[in-house]
Amino acid sequence: MSIPDSVLLEGDAALQQWTAQNPPAGPVTGSPSDQASTDANVFLCTGAIAAAIAGVALPASKILKIKKLMNELGGVSEAVKLMWGASFSYEKMAVAGGAFASLAAELVGIAGIQQECFE
Repeated sequence: MSIPDSVLLEGDAALQQWTAQNPPAGPVTGSPSDQASTDANVFLCTGAIAAAIAGVALPASKILKIKKLMNELGGVSEAVKLMWGASFSYEKMAVAGGAFASLAAELVGIAGIQQECFE
């Protein structure tokens, strides 16, 4: 979420340059209380999203779209908490509609995120 929109709007080359100059501060942390009662959990899901974005595994346009949707939901933590509340079920998220359903659709196609965020 710290990648400026102006960098994302410039495209993939600008994104790669920005991430090279601004490496992640450290690993995503969490606590055992973040564990969900499903195979997915808040800690691993948040980490998978951060890794996909920090690792520039996604094009700038997709990061910008994901960032916009997460902001509509209150940020990364709130978005993942909503996913937790939906039992990390893509079907439940899709039925919810709006930004939540759109975010789920964007994330479900990313292998690492799908593995950690969806049953």
